[in-house]
Amino acid sequence: MYFLAVASGGVGVATVVSLGLAPVLIFGWESLRARRLPGRTMLGALVAGVIGLVLITVSVGEPGTTAPRPLLGLLAAFGSGVGYAASTVLSRHAAQRVAPMTLTTVSAAVGALALAPIALAEGIGVPARLAPIGLLLHLGVVTTAVAYALFYAGLRSITGSAAALATLAEPLTAVLLAGWIVGESLPVPVLVGGVLLLGAVTVVHLSPGK
Repeated sequence: MYFLAVASGGVGVATVVSLGLAPVLIFGWESLRARRLPGRTMLGALVAGVIGLVLITVSVGEPGTTAPRPLLGLLAAFGSGVGYAASTVLSRHAAQRVAPMTLTTVSAAVGALALAPIALAEGIGVPARLAPIGLLLHLGVVTTAVAYALFYAGLRSITGSAAALATLAEPLTAVLLAGWIVGESLPVPVLVGGVLLLGAVTVVHLSPGK
């Protein structure tokens, strides 16, 4: 869903929505399980986060070069954020009993099996050139296997919302790189919405229970 969001709606919107939505959802789930009502600061942060998501949602523009299907990209980003939140909550418990590398291997294998029918239906083909093969190896080893092993190791000692919050460096980096490398431009409401969303989850983490 994340790659669909990137291809359809652009790197910036896909990353901000999918990763920015997850900490808010995880915090809500953790508060619900703890039967703890949010205080004024927390409630304000959650409202700011919702406003940020609304700004991003209503700012989806006309199809363009970097966002050929913006609405589909936005919906896929929402789905990716929900899936990421659920995965983090479930992995938080599994990481206490399973070694990070084992959990990474099992998760990758299950994901590969789940996506294999779709990949086969669409057709699997990789150009026999050094650049695309090297890029695929980098995506598989560095940005997936190593990154998730570190993520699962971190889940052993911190909460799911804190772990999701720590990954918010990715949306900021993605937005900057999307403009620099891909030439992707983001409307002002999207930037404002992204700032509100990221600021909201930061407040959620720094002011627990207030």
